[in-house]
Amino acid sequence: MAFKIDPNISYAGTLRSEMHYALTQRRPAGYLMHRLRWRWLPRLGRVSRFPEHVDIETCSVCQLACPMCFQTVRKDISHGFMDFPLFERVMAEVAGRRPYSIRLSWRGECLLHPEFARMLHHARSVYDGSISFLTNSLLLDERLMELLVRTRTDYIVISADGVGSTYDSVRRPGVFDELVSRLGLLAQIKRRNGASYPKVRINAVGTWFTPEERAEFLRIFGPLSDRILIGEMLSNFAEHVPAHDASAFCASPWQRLLVGWDGSVHPCCCDYAGLYPMGNVRETSLYDIWHGKRAHVLRKLVGEGRRLDLRLCRETDCGVDENDNECSEVFMGLLRAQVVRQHGLNSPLLRYLDCRGGEVCPRTGKMVAA
Repeated sequence: MAFKIDPNISYAGTLRSEMHYALTQRRPAGYLMHRLRWRWLPRLGRVSRFPEHVDIETCSVCQLACPMCFQTVRKDISHGFMDFPLFERVMAEVAGRRPYSIRLSWRGECLLHPEFARMLHHARSVYDGSISFLTNSLLLDERLMELLVRTRTDYIVISADGVGSTYDSVRRPGVFDELVSRLGLLAQIKRRNGASYPKVRINAVGTWFTPEERAEFLRIFGPLSDRILIGEMLSNFAEHVPAHDASAFCASPWQRLLVGWDGSVHPCCCDYAGLYPMGNVRETSLYDIWHGKRAHVLRKLVGEGRRLDLRLCRETDCGVDENDNECSEVFMGLLRAQVVRQHGLNSPLLRYLDCRGGEVCPRTGKMVAA
């Protein structure tokens, strides 16, 4: 059974399994208090002393070219690797301010960073909170798995779309069977060390599944992961920005900060192009940025229901609005064209994108707008 917490994400589990996930955290009481603060401080308009969560972008480069990804379809992404002295500087403040969690990734594949293992080891040596990162897992080898266990990395998020050859096409040069084998090896290493960490979360885009394939995906990865999230596809095409609901509330300005590979600081995980820079940690502390003028203006506009006054919110499909891009002929046409450019007219991926304007999509059962 799947249930929804956010408008565009289905948690492929039960309420009972979600409670089990919460109660098996390293510090269950701290985790539950964190989730309460995460959800309710924004609603109350309360600004915490320091963000609950900080994303630290160790690397903004990715070796894949998934057809729906901003890395593939956009040309305005800043690419680079965070240097170790800057990482140490950020971690020094994080260690002193002690947010609940940090994530060592944002827009790119963090395992591409030649010093990622050193960064992870350093992060744990100065900070005892929750550490995670997102990865496509292609570079997740046995040596790194052992390091994750030794450093008590809390969880990793693996992006995986589709089953079998569909995954192989979307996430080329990834191979589905190799992904399953890697997760099996990680489970073995955890058992061998008597460890329950890192927990494994699987993120998937629902577009690349038939109902039968979705069931198969859950059957395969259920025993190999602690949580599976299946989300609606967001639009990263400049030619298609979904209609926004101005009344939809965004909690991010009260929850987190994101530090780019170059030290720039941003308020939203979907600010891929840096449309709302808030400062730079090379010049200003995270604490001062969190309590600074740019942060205050952002919270004021969002709190007053005027977030669409901001270019970032107008031009970004961030998932705050409940949208359904698969019901847009414009979006589906752009995605079909991207698949054809990358994979050719005979790509098996096109069978997932056969919804036409004015017709009921055979896969979703929804009417597609022309």
